[in-house]
Amino acid sequence: LENTDPDLVFFEMDIFWTVAGGLDPVDLLESYPDRYHLLHIKDMKEIVRFSGDGSSASQWFELFPFMTSAGEGVLDIKGILQKAKGLGIQRFFVEQDMVQDPELSLKKSADYLRQ
Repeated sequence: LENTDPDLVFFEMDIFWTVAGGLDPVDLLESYPDRYHLLHIKDMKEIVRFSGDGSSASQWFELFPFMTSAGEGVLDIKGILQKAKGLGIQRFFVEQDMVQDPELSLKKSADYLRQ
């Protein structure tokens, strides 16, 4: 972030992977208020971190079972979204990797976000 030109480069945050990397999405949004334009929303069943530095696919894959629909986990989705909206985030994406029933998962997230 600090080594890129803010007039040329913006960022997209996935809140699940941000937390898995040991960072707080709200802290990042506050620290770089004009740099994030897009936000991926998925929840975490319990707070988990990468087993290493997150540089290998195996470290990512082992966390997939901890993904859940928005509102069904422990992340402060409401607080993150309030901060993001207040900072002018332009687009939000509901997402979950490798779920049994994608339609149901997306519906649960959409229903939660509508309220």
